[in-house]
Amino acid sequence: MFDIGYYLPLDKLYYGNSVGTWLQALLLIGLFYLGSKLLFYFITRIVERLAAKTKNTLDDLIVSLIKKPSVFFVTLVGVKIGFDMLSFSESFTTFVDHVITFIFAFAIGWLIARIVDAIIAEYLEPLTKKTDNDLDDQIVPIVRKITKFIIIIVALLIGLDNIGYDITALIAGLGIGGLALAMASKETIGNFFGGLTVFADKMFKRGDRVKVAGYDGFVEEIGIRSTRVRTFDGSMVIVPNAMFTTDAIENVSEEPTKKTTVTLGVTYDTPPKKLDLAKKLIKDLLKKQKGIKEDPIVVFSNFNSSSLDIMVIYHITDKKNFLAIRDEVNMNILKAFTKNKIEFAFPTQTIHLQK
Repeated sequence: MFDIGYYLPLDKLYYGNSVGTWLQALLLIGLFYLGSKLLFYFITRIVERLAAKTKNTLDDLIVSLIKKPSVFFVTLVGVKIGFDMLSFSESFTTFVDHVITFIFAFAIGWLIARIVDAIIAEYLEPLTKKTDNDLDDQIVPIVRKITKFIIIIVALLIGLDNIGYDITALIAGLGIGGLALAMASKETIGNFFGGLTVFADKMFKRGDRVKVAGYDGFVEEIGIRSTRVRTFDGSMVIVPNAMFTTDAIENVSEEPTKKTTVTLGVTYDTPPKKLDLAKKLIKDLLKKQKGIKEDPIVVFSNFNSSSLDIMVIYHITDKKNFLAIRDEVNMNILKAFTKNKIEFAFPTQTIHLQK
């Protein structure tokens, strides 16, 4: 009959534990590891398939995230139980228990962070792609990183607390350090919250024409710290987002129409009939012009020092092409006046000599 004790002395001590006890502990850890693999197989082959049959994608997401960590958690439990079967010094036992507890707390935080991050990526990020504002597209990745960081930090603090560390002093130190950092980077923080204000209040979006800080142009990019505005002369102006919380902003693109006022001066030798003809020509041209609101205003407004002034007021509804429409209106007026021999005035001065 085979006697394992003859070949392997089970009673012999190694580091305060018999060979038999070591074998039992290792065998138990191996069984837990094997059980973790079986659990992984069960989740992959059965639970994952069942989740795939549901209409909700959240269960598929959670199952895919927990199947690998499940191997780690089950194995870690086996290590803890196997270690408790062995006898060591009190200080070493306490040290190993603390290490296992800390790893377990960190692993839970890591798993929660992964789940929250996946939910943000699966549900929140697709919503931001449907909006016209690109600020939220930049905020969400930052929110993902900050959320993961906070969850892991909380898990680490819980782990330290469970192994006997006084985390109150640590949190106080972090608070003082955070305050110092906030004071040092208050402009950056102000710009960040200014960007959040732009997003929350929907002040403008990419492509809008805005007037801010004396600049007039089109929004090309909305960032976390600043917004880029392309002015009409082609220059790029970088506006800090904090300015949007303190200065007045005019979103020209949000106006229902773009009001345009033009004063045309004709010479003083223009007879009343031609002045009426000039007014009629302008009204007819504006009525035929596309992209202009009905009922423009055309009046003989003023006896100027060197001209008879005709004031023209009209509203452009096609705001994207308002410059092209103004150009077309002005060209048509110039052609009509030239054809009908209506002369534009220019500054003159008449000198009377008395004998």
